[in-house]
Parts: sequence; structure tokens; C-alpha cells
Amino acid sequence: MCGIPYHAASNYIRKIISKSQSVAICEQVESPSDSKGLVKREVVRVITPGTVIEDDLLKGESNNFLLSLYRDKEKYGLIFLDVSTGDFMGCSAPSASMMESEISRMPVREAVISEGDKELKEFFQTRFPSIPVTLVDSWYFTVPKASDLIKDYFSVGTLKGLEIDSLPEDVSSSGRLVAYLKDTQKKNRALFKKFRLYSLEDGMMLDRNAQENLELVKNQQDSSKKNTLFEVLDYTDTAMGRRLLHSSILRPLTDSVKIRQRLNAVEELLRETDLSMQAGESLKGMSDMERILARAGFGSCNARDLLNLKETLQAIPGLIRVLKAGEAELLKNITTQLDPLIELTDELEKALKESPPLTVKEGGIVKKGYSPDLDELIEISSGDKKWISTLEETEKKRLGIPTLKVGYNRIHGYYIEITKAHIDKIPDDYHRKQTLVNSERYITEELKMREDSILGAEERKAALEYKLFTELREKVTFHTDSLQKNASLIALIDFLRSLSLAAQRQGYIKPSVGDYDEIDIKDGRHPVVEVNMPVSGFIPNDTKLNSATEQVMIITGPNMAGKSTYLK
Repeated sequence: MCGIPYHAASNYIRKIISKSQSVAICEQVESPSDSKGLVKREVVRVITPGTVIEDDLLKGESNNFLLSLYRDKEKYGLIFLDVSTGDFMGCSAPSASMMESEISRMPVREAVISEGDKELKEFFQTRFPSIPVTLVDSWYFTVPKASDLIKDYFSVGTLKGLEIDSLPEDVSSSGRLVAYLKDTQKKNRALFKKFRLYSLEDGMMLDRNAQENLELVKNQQDSSKKNTLFEVLDYTDTAMGRRLLHSSILRPLTDSVKIRQRLNAVEELLRETDLSMQAGESLKGMSDMERILARAGFGSCNARDLLNLKETLQAIPGLIRVLKAGEAELLKNITTQLDPLIELTDELEKALKESPPLTVKEGGIVKKGYSPDLDELIEISSGDKKWISTLEETEKKRLGIPTLKVGYNRIHGYYIEITKAHIDKIPDDYHRKQTLVNSERYITEELKMREDSILGAEERKAALEYKLFTELREKVTFHTDSLQKNASLIALIDFLRSLSLAAQRQGYIKPSVGDYDEIDIKDGRHPVVEVNMPVSGFIPNDTKLNSATEQVMIITGPNMAGKSTYLK
């Protein structure tokens, strides 16, 4: 166990988290000026692999899920929460194999299970050894206890509004997850999106072997995205769109109506190149709203986060204007539902400086004119500093000492420094403050008074700026629902545009999709193999299967002829 300096913490935390370990963050919880003895310190947060919210510790292209898993005989309740985005969802798996496939589909970084379930513990050790597991008392998983924990966390009297109450196993898993968050995040509260209960039948179920062998989002060589379908289709401009692409590849749609809606939107973006290009210009300036909002909810965002949020909101009106020309149903839905949140945007614009510091308690965040009280403190401080800046020239002339200097350091404050060669010229109003090898440092009553005024004003200024910043942060979290919805809509348009760009560059065509009992592919090509082929190009193949006359295909050929590629 050891401590590390706060300014170097990020690099150390990254190394520790990458080893599946946890980090306790200890901070001062009172001002040194208010403390009569040792300054009080507390553990304010425990960072675990599944509760990371810092951008530099996360992957932009995928979620960072904390999994709570509960087993009742052969039925499993799986609850997934990404603290960094607020994504909160759950499902029930009727078998161990389906449970395993769902865990492999979701980017799970940490799992919480019952201490008494030895089989689940062994399951993770053998099937998912890279996922760290936290064991908890089994009584946390009882439905009554879990219900109480959830209601307390969300400050509600019933679970009905949260839509968690439909399945007992989901209530149990959610309760443990909430309890774990309270244990690790202390007083901080995650900003959950509305809980989404989904069925494994909502999309195409790809088992773990299919996900790995098809190399959809990571390859089998080094588990990177190189030479994967994700890499081929990824022309996204935002982290939110990239995550949607990642999750959509692993759970393809099976509803023909939804598929046609998506295809129509992609087709229009492919056809209307000006619309697509202008939408892309708006998207390029957008930050990761979901993760900024999550940090705001935890009280750990900084002024640059809010500045990035403001710039993202400022890009939304332009995106709406561009998309109004769209005819596809999905594009119209995005246009009508996007909310630029003009009042919040204007408030952030009025308040925030263009280049605020990373820290939030030392000032330099708020613009002049936003707060009269702050402006007054700045005026007091700058007036005194101006007086001090002229003091050096005044004293040089008064005492006839050309080498006299007026300086400042954090330990000793302001001082007048005179070399020992001129020690005989020291006036009576100078009081010795510090002795150096070749010089002496002094202070006068007036300089001391000015110092107290400056430091007092600086301290009050920093405290007021921090207060104003926290008020801005609260205004942001007040709009959580609208901001989360905006993030989802931005992700969707970015995702659709990415598919249209892939189609344009690779020459893909729009298929005819319906509830048919036939697959008929003309000149089919493997998207990943094709982009890695030499100039000679990929040789396309036809595929035709139906339930009546062509139920089976037999693929033959010599080694390395492309049989596996054809099957994939």
C-alpha cells in the first residue's frame, strides 16, 4: 500500500487498473484553515476496472460494463451498467451457454457474483479469466433486500417506474450492483439512463465461437480491431457513434421493418453526398457527451469537459438544419428529437473561459462579466498587484539600490530582496524576513498589508469560482435526460453515415430484405478479405438457399481455395 502525488495519479491508476486491481482515492475533506489539528482526509472513491469514468482510462470505441450476475438454478439474471456512459440494461438467459455468449458480446470489465456460488466463480476462472470478479454476501441477492437498496439509491418508493421489477433475477442482480456502487463510489451517484430490459431474441444471437471466428470486432491474432468487420465499417466521427457501431455488429437486427428503415437512411446518405458531407462537418466537432455527463454526475468533470459539452451543443443547430433535407424516416426522427438546449448552451458560453485549466479549485475558469462579485475580487487583486509591480522601481530610486528586487514565493510570500553589498542602505521601515547567502529579504508594513489583501482576495476568488463552477455542473446534470437523448441521436446519425461511407468506398449495394424463406446473394464478397486483397481483387461468389428446393450447399475445393472465406 502506498500513496502517489495527485498530479501523476492518472498514469499510475492506468497501470494498476490494467492489472485488474483497484485504487482508493483519498482526499482532504476540509480546509486547512478550518482545521485545528490534522486536516481530515477520507477515501472518497474506489476506482475498479468496472467503475472507471476517466477518459484516458477508457476505450472510446466500446463500453466499459460492470456486470452483476445472479443464478437461480439454470436461469441467469444479467445486469450491465456502464458507469462512464449511464447505459443500464439487463436480460434473462435460460441456459449457461446463452449466458456465456451474452457476456462475450458485451465489453465486460468486471463482474459481481454471490460469494456462495462456487460454480459461477469457477466459470469465470476458466471461461473469462481476464474479467476480475468481486464476491459479495449472498444476502445482497435476496429480492426484498435488493429492492430496498435500489429504491434507496434512486430515491423512489416503488420499482415500477424504473422497470426493473418484471423479473426477480433482474431485481437481485440490480440490487447487488447498486450496493457495489455505494461501496466503491461513496457519496457519488452515477447518472443512469432509463433501465432497458431486453430479450436475447431481440436481435441475432451470435454465440461466443461465432463472434471469435468471424472476427467481428477483434481479431484472433492480438485481439485488436485490425482486419475486422468493425475496422472496415468504421468511418465514425464521434466516440458515441463508434460504440453504437461496435454493439450493432455484435447484435445484428432481425426485425425486417427496422432493417429496411436503417437501409433507407443509409441509402439516402449515400445518394445525397452534400447532406452527408455537411452532417460530417457538424459531427467532427462533437465530444463524448455521454462520458462528460457521467463525470459531471460524479462531480469529477472539469471546466474543459463543460467547454467541450458547450461546443458540442453549439454544433447541434447546424446538424438539425442539414438533416431537415432528409426524407428517410430515421433521419426525420433524429431531426425532430434533437434538442440544442439553447439556455444551457448560452449559460456555458457566458460563464466559461476559452482555455480553462484542468484543475477546478484554483481559479482561471470563469469569464469576466459573469459574476459581479467575482469581478470585484479580481479588481481588488489586480489593483494590489499593480501597486506591487511599481514598488520595485519606486524603492530603487528611493534607496539608490539598482539591484533591488521585489518577488514572491508560495512559502514566504512577498519580499524585497537586497544584496549584502547595500545592507547599509536599509531604512528603518524594512523588517528582515529571510536571510540568503548573498542577500537579505525584507518586508514593510504596507507590503504586508497589500500581501494580505491579495492573498485574501485570491483565496476568496478561487472559492467563488469553484462555487460558480459547481453550480454550472449542477445545471448540466439537471438536463441529464435531454443530454443523454441527444447523445443517442448523435450516435445514430454518425453510425448511419459511417455505413454509407463504407458502402460508397467499397461499392456495397442495398439488399432487398423481407420476411422471406430465401437467401439469394449475387456476387457476394467478404468485406474484410476484400479490402486486404492485392490489385487483382476479390473473386465474388453467388449464394442461394431456400426452404423448398435448395436447402443444402456442398462446398468443395483444394486447400487455401477460399472455402472458409465463402462460409464466413
